[in-house]
Amino acid sequence: MTRLLTIALAVLTLASCAKKNNWVTRRYHSLTTRYNVHFNGKESYKEGINLLYAGGKDDYTKVIPLYPISNHA
Repeated sequence: MTRLLTIALAVLTLASCAKKNNWVTRRYHSLTTRYNVHFNGKESYKEGINLLYAGGKDDYTKVIPLYPISNHA
């Protein structure tokens, strides 16, 4: 049993080292790239919102805005 497992592990290791350019690997990389872009976009959006809220200081002598806007000056 352990010999079979060792042989299977060796075959899988050697097969994964070979460079493959077939339909399955291209689709897999396309899928992971797509969701990586979505993840990075969401993280960037969260960071921008946090910076927007952290940068705004409320002046209680004036009307407080409902939706904060960034002041790049």
